[in-house]
Amino acid sequence: MATVLALSGVTKHYGTIAALRGVDLQVVGGELLTLLGPSGSGKTTLLKIIAGFETAEGGVVSLAGRDITTLAPNKRDIGMVFQNYALFPHMSVAANIAFPLTIRRVAQREVAERLDEVLQLVGLAGYGERLPKQLSGGQQQRVALARAVVFKPRLLLLDEPFGALDRKLREQMQLEVRRLQQRLRITTIFVTHDQEEALVLSDRIAVMNDGAVEQLGDPRAIYASPANRFVADFIGESNLLHARTIETGSAAVLDSGATVELQQRQAAGIDIGLLIRPEAINLTTPTAIAEGLPGMVDEVVYLGSTLKYFVRLDSGSILIVRRSFGREPVFSKGDRLVASWSPADVHLVQW
Repeated sequence: MATVLALSGVTKHYGTIAALRGVDLQVVGGELLTLLGPSGSGKTTLLKIIAGFETAEGGVVSLAGRDITTLAPNKRDIGMVFQNYALFPHMSVAANIAFPLTIRRVAQREVAERLDEVLQLVGLAGYGERLPKQLSGGQQQRVALARAVVFKPRLLLLDEPFGALDRKLREQMQLEVRRLQQRLRITTIFVTHDQEEALVLSDRIAVMNDGAVEQLGDPRAIYASPANRFVADFIGESNLLHARTIETGSAAVLDSGATVELQQRQAAGIDIGLLIRPEAINLTTPTAIAEGLPGMVDEVVYLGSTLKYFVRLDSGSILIVRRSFGREPVFSKGDRLVASWSPADVHLVQW
């Protein structure tokens, strides 16, 4: 697929604080790329620079091969949806959606056709004459989305659009946006700090931290193979244990002194982090033949379909373990147990 958006060496400072540190990024046609990171990571600043609401101090922003770095926002052919919807309260749903077409002086006949089409797309047929205050939060979000796509922009930007919605409606809107984006094949950049939301929506995820992209890849790869400790800790729940490789090359010693197997051979004497996801850890009752790390259940959290265990190893480390509810054995707070995992489920990260 052809590159629609290209960022090269984009930098931005607020006083002495570096908000963006030479960001390079390419977004291909029809994909949904999520900028994911904690508050202050630079994701919203980057989105504003793409939209034209902030000016980059250095670097180039190109859209469909055209340098738009200094172009005014209304000249960029970009649609945007904000967290607060930014609807005109005195204008009807139809007038709000048609606004981008009106300022572009699109013929009335075409305006009517596009309005009908986009109202059907977002499930608001028959709502054209209502005012925003007469709509629910989810319906207002659909109006904002319709307004952003009605003029068929080259790029759609979504700035934490579901932040004001309750969890159930948020999950519903995630799926609706994904279906709409795929149906229109519109190139989209989505900003969120919610890891689960990013995993659900994205073709690719750019994990940001301290003004830089720490890792770029598809959701499955980022979850299974994080590039470093920050990504491992930020994406999903994780257990990260410090270890030092030993001479055999295929094993490492934990801080507790326990030896664990590694699937890949490593040079001896290297400090590494062992990443094990909560669902990859097995828990068994202690027996003479049970192999693994001994410990005790500190806490059990019931989550409906799963149980989350907080296991305090005898070494003092805490493991988070998720098991399907009803899967044997079921442990209670204070129970002794042994935790183990397959070497294939250990991902090595730089310590």
